[in-house]
Amino acid sequence: MEVEFVDLRDLSNFEKSTNAFLVALEAVEPALERLEKAKCPGTGHVGFVLGEVAEKLQHLAEALEDVRLADGEQAVWDYRFYMVRLGLSLAGAAEELAGLDGQGEGVKRIEPMRRYAESVA
Repeated sequence: MEVEFVDLRDLSNFEKSTNAFLVALEAVEPALERLEKAKCPGTGHVGFVLGEVAEKLQHLAEALEDVRLADGEQAVWDYRFYMVRLGLSLAGAAEELAGLDGQGEGVKRIEPMRRYAESVA
């Protein structure tokens, strides 16, 4: 099955919505803090939940960005995930890929990722 442009576009739109929601979460923080200081019941819990949601949404936004920037290319996604997001060296990323499965699929992805990493260095 091939990567369809329309599907990537839909994910890109979802990424924009996710980022907009993160901005909205940040914007409500001062109001929540004031309500907590005023001892408004439940606002402490809301703040706690929003903190958890914001963390998950941040990870989601990053994952969506990686898919968008990879544009259907496995080597680009591997580079962004292992080297950019996880901060691994090329050797560390290769080790992670080699350990993915017993079928050798991860090993096959090392060289394309290495070439991509070299092209953007």
